[in-house]
Amino acid sequence: MKALLSGWGCRVEAYASAGEAIGALAASGFRPELALVDYHLDEGSDGLKAIAELRNRLDPGLVAILITADRSAKVRDQALAFDVQVLTKPLKPASLRAAMASVLQRRDAAE
Repeated sequence: MKALLSGWGCRVEAYASAGEAIGALAASGFRPELALVDYHLDEGSDGLKAIAELRNRLDPGLVAILITADRSAKVRDQALAFDVQVLTKPLKPASLRAAMASVLQRRDAAE
C-alpha cells in the first residue's frame, strides 16, 4: 500500500494505532489530507474508533476512508454515521484512487 500510494505522489505515514499516529503527528506538525484506516485493529479497537480519536485530538475535519473485509450492514451504517467512506478488501488500486479523489473533492466543495 505504501509503495502504491508513494507511486501516486502521496506522502505516506503509517502507524499501528491512533495513539501512535496522534503522538507522531502532534510532534511533527504534519496534518494529513486523508486517512486510510483499517477496520480491524489490535487491542480490541476498530478503525472507526481510531478515526474518531484522530478527529477529536488532531483535526475535526479529517477526511477518512475505512478499509475492511467486513461487508456487514452494521459496519457500513456505523461508517455512514461518521461520514466515512468504506472500501472492502480485496482492494483494487483503481477503486482506492477513485475513492480518494471523491472524498477529497467532496471536502473541497464543502469548504
